[in-house]
Amino acid sequence: MLISITYALSFGALIFSGELAEARPIGFAAALIASVVLVIVTVLMSSLPFVVAGAESNVSAVMAVAASTIAMQLRGEPEAMLPTTLVGLMLTSVLTGVFLVALAPRARASSCASSRTPLSQASSAARAGSCRSAACA
Repeated sequence: MLISITYALSFGALIFSGELAEARPIGFAAALIASVVLVIVTVLMSSLPFVVAGAESNVSAVMAVAASTIAMQLRGEPEAMLPTTLVGLMLTSVLTGVFLVALAPRARASSCASSRTPLSQASSAARAGSCRSAACA
């Protein structure tokens, strides 16, 4: 848990730097809230009970570039800089999540279809629990 908090704070500092440096405390809060939401969504949506979720450094680097680009575009409007950046980051995160959730049934169906081939029947006992969804019925 301490590592997740440390990652969230460091990624918040990365994202809210440069033009957004004076909003860094809000960035820390946003990063901590996003980490908590990530853990809750992962616990509720995962089929594996032991999955651990946390912020990813690659995604944080891309979000830092996006945040700094938004902030640079709004350089003359400091009161709109923080809300616009936060909404942009939230929309990007939510739309990515919706896309991945929509993509999951197709991935599950293709893995179940491949498990019906003669070559994979020998290993089906090892993956007995992996294709128990409606897509494999």
